[in-house]
Amino acid sequence: MIDAMAILDVMNPIFGNTALTALVAFLIYVILLIPFTKILGIIVLRLTRKTKTKADDFLAKRLYKWVFYFLLFIGLRFAIKYSNIFINFIDLITKIIDSLLILIVAYSIYVIIDVFIEVGGGKWASKTKSTVDDSLIPLARKFTKLVFMIFGVLIVLSKWDIDITALVAGLGVAGIAISFAVKDSLSNIFGGISIILDQSFRVGDKIKIDSGEVGVVEDIGLRSTKIKNYDNQIIILPNGYMANAKVINYAQPNNLVKFRVNFGVDYGSNPEKVKKVVIEALTKIKKVLKDPAPGVVFKEMGDSALIFQAMAWVDDYNDAFMTKEESTNKIYLSLNKAKIGIPFPQMDVHLKKK
Repeated sequence: MIDAMAILDVMNPIFGNTALTALVAFLIYVILLIPFTKILGIIVLRLTRKTKTKADDFLAKRLYKWVFYFLLFIGLRFAIKYSNIFINFIDLITKIIDSLLILIVAYSIYVIIDVFIEVGGGKWASKTKSTVDDSLIPLARKFTKLVFMIFGVLIVLSKWDIDITALVAGLGVAGIAISFAVKDSLSNIFGGISIILDQSFRVGDKIKIDSGEVGVVEDIGLRSTKIKNYDNQIIILPNGYMANAKVINYAQPNNLVKFRVNFGVDYGSNPEKVKKVVIEALTKIKKVLKDPAPGVVFKEMGDSALIFQAMAWVDDYNDAFMTKEESTNKIYLSLNKAKIGIPFPQMDVHLKKK
């Protein structure tokens, strides 16, 4: 390892005094530093272009000038410490330079983390339809920057022998006060994160909430979820509520939706014939799926009719309502064609003679 002080001691007899020696040495150092950092930057950029990830390219470009400043202040620190010109202010100047070095290091660490958030988070966000992650990535980057700025300033203050205990305690109290003030907003933000990570529903899914709202998820934002119902209205619900609500997702595990049609036939009808007629009617409907196949069950013997239930599947929730209506119509016409009676509700009335 090169001993900078030893080199300055060798140069000192040449220039006659330590101040001039330090100045000349620093100028030579800067002259050599400029091409050195440029060459180093070119080499690093060429190496990073050969890799598949863009993270190292961003790092090289964003850290290049800070590496130069860091090395520049290191050289200046040695030169001033060796010189006797500022002997009365040596400690003050050294502390200033050390403070700048600390801030450069803190900022460089932030840049490294920020690049990985930007690149890694961007890849994750591109795979989802939600906008919550698009909002969270800039928020995470700003939060990381704030944390490292505070971290760097606190270290600098401690370097200047300033008691940071009271300051940290004050920040803690302020943080608690702020958290109470924005607790609902934070609840919604974390609710949005929870929805994205759990994937309980996604943009485009058809869902039903325990409060009764039914519709298609239009957007999952940073604070709220937007649902379009079948009246073409947009319902905006806080993510904090959505994260804790009971949600039926008609799109999971797949988009298949089952509908049911209840009907009754006359007593004396053949149950097997009824099933055959109704299944044949359902299989002729275009949007009724062949797999799973439609079915009919004999549910019970009612007061005035034999009660059956027809079941069929569609592959899109949007088709369920109209297909059920079409199926009800087909069942009715098919039963009439097969001369299977559909009884009116009956009630026996007994008159008591006085």
